Amino acid sequence: MSMIRTATIGHEGRAAETGEWGDFVTVQEGAALLRISQSTLWRWVKAGDVRAYRIGGRRVWLRRSELAGLVKPAADRPKNGGTMAQGERVHERRLTEAERKQMLEAGEAARELREKLLGARGGKLFRPAYEDIDEARQERAAARG
Repeated sequence: MSMIRTATIGHEGRAAETGEWGDFVTVQEGAALLRISQSTLWRWVKAGDVRAYRIGGRRVWLRRSELAGLVKPAADRPKNGGTMAQGERVHERRLTEAERKQMLEAGEAARELREKLLGARGGKLFRPAYEDIDEARQERAAARG
């Protein structure tokens, strides 16, 4: 025998707060809970930051528990000035000696390639952009006649 969850529909057309259905809210209610505009919440839904559930052909509901997951503590601001972004930096581990050696070798190879290219081009890597622009203008003018 299978168990089917049922919910009663209240006079407002919403599922009554029974079982799993009590976790669902409309977009309007979700925006009110988060104290944001409905357009912001819709943008988050379209971006995939918030999951939406379609009920029937047109209605869209959101899980209250998933909305609650959006609320996170803000990082503390550093005491000696700075911005919040600086306080939220992710500190990576130090490079191993092998990684450090590999990085230094790659840097040296890049310097050698740069010197080789400079030598082949007479000391200039690229010609000035205005020369390319002038050349393209002259070609267009010649093509027009």
